[in-house]
Amino acid sequence: MTIDQALQRSASELRNHGIDSARLDAELLLARRLGVDRATLLARGRDSLSDDVRTALDADIARRVAGDPVAYITGTREFYGHSFRVTPDVLVPRPETELLVDRALALQPRRMLEIGTGSGCIAVACALALPELEIVAIDVDDDALAVARANAKHHGVDDRIEFRLGDLFEPVADVPPVDVLACNPPYVETSFDVQTTEPRHAIYAGADGLDVIRPVVAGGCARLRVGGTLLCEIGDTQADAVIDLAGAHFAVVAILRDLADRPRVLEAKR
Repeated sequence: MTIDQALQRSASELRNHGIDSARLDAELLLARRLGVDRATLLARGRDSLSDDVRTALDADIARRVAGDPVAYITGTREFYGHSFRVTPDVLVPRPETELLVDRALALQPRRMLEIGTGSGCIAVACALALPELEIVAIDVDDDALAVARANAKHHGVDDRIEFRLGDLFEPVADVPPVDVLACNPPYVETSFDVQTTEPRHAIYAGADGLDVIRPVVAGGCARLRVGGTLLCEIGDTQADAVIDLAGAHFAVVAILRDLADRPRVLEAKR
């Protein structure tokens, strides 16, 4: 079997199971097995595959069909131009979250707090772009923090990011007010079925999806210096509710829209 034939077969299998990104997923998985990039893979389409590679690819395709994201199978994900280690302990970084990073960097903070760091992609991307930035990043899951610490160390910013274990603001009572508070919380309603094997606690947040956003907004103002800014990712149907929540605590409130023109990030200034 050639590379082209394997890609066609794998993409067809994924497509038959309702995976829209079937061809891309097949290419990424086979490229990883061969240790090449996608361009090289496609250029070698007539090359034959060994039985070992074919068997390994079939196992990867089976995992994808079962709901594992490609990033869990390959172990990495690109975010903000950098490669991050990803495991089933963390949410897979999404392109739309780059909007939050864009806005955080535009504010040029010197000190930042992140709630729910997961893989650490937001904190690490910000630290890489701003060499003077110091960050405290929190997560409720120690396994997730291990992934975040590994990513920070890999990118050489572990000396400027302090990772703490705990829920919401409980671990940072001793942290002085910061310039930017960043949060990409779970915000999916529990009635909505997300077809993924990612951690449920990183996706679902109660009947209206606001169980984490509420305390972040309510407690965020006290964690910011005067003039500081809360940046919080939201679901695309939550803008009105989040504006009402933030308006009770912050002087200036806005919603930033992503590249698909969907409401994506709450920006609230103290």
